Amino acid sequence: MIDVHPYRVRNALDRGVIPLVAGYQGLIHGGADVTTLGRGGSDTTAVALAAALKADACEIYTDVSGVYTADPKVVPEARPLACLTHQHMREMAAGGAKVLALSSVEYARKHGVTLHVRSSYDHCPGTIVSDEFFDVTYAQQSPTVIAITHNPHSTEITLPGRPEPATPPLHATASAVGRSTPRSYPAHTGHGNNPYDEYTATASLIGSGLCTHPETLATLRRTLARAGIPFTPVTLTNTQITLMCPPPYLADTVRALHKAFLTQTPQQPVPRHNGQLTLQP
Repeated sequence: MIDVHPYRVRNALDRGVIPLVAGYQGLIHGGADVTTLGRGGSDTTAVALAAALKADACEIYTDVSGVYTADPKVVPEARPLACLTHQHMREMAAGGAKVLALSSVEYARKHGVTLHVRSSYDHCPGTIVSDEFFDVTYAQQSPTVIAITHNPHSTEITLPGRPEPATPPLHATASAVGRSTPRSYPAHTGHGNNPYDEYTATASLIGSGLCTHPETLATLRRTLARAGIPFTPVTLTNTQITLMCPPPYLADTVRALHKAFLTQTPQQPVPRHNGQLTLQP
């Protein structure tokens, strides 16, 4: 998306008219041909308009009562989160959470748009996504896991003749609790002789201070070892730890990690000045 020109929407609002805007589409730059904004284009349209109109917040109405600590269809005891930073919401969207499209969250973060995710079917307060009201210093303190996300449609591809990747930090940091021994499912991409391991599912811890505290990794390893779940690490950052596991183990992986890290009320980003963001109910 290059630019947004909401002059017709602004004119309607100035006249007291509530405009209905068709999302998911735009004009090709320099021409009059209509194109789509891709997957999640409706959410992105709403966020882009909110940014261009300098709205106080962009309210996204959906079929759930906000953003949860995990997918409630997989983890029945998952709880709604009252607030999230843009970074955390981005990590969740990238990790498989479907409540907001990744492109809309990235646009909101870039332009400082506060998001309010709420249900179309009830009056629950929903989830506020904003950086403005939160103190970033909490990220340097004790490790905080706020959610577990998953994606059942991931694939690891290993190209022939390429050097083996360096040992992931997860192995090195948490080696004291033992190494995992994941099973391999050889198959082919269908393009030449490029083999890949059929690890087509991922699960992620989303939070803060994750890679700087070895106990987080140790707990992850112990939890999955006790559950008999094979896995392989993929990503390790301060805000995300992602692992791969065989698809049949995915639901058990998500439930085990949620129980291990989120049985207590998850910590939330600390509001600055103890203030509250006030939105219309």
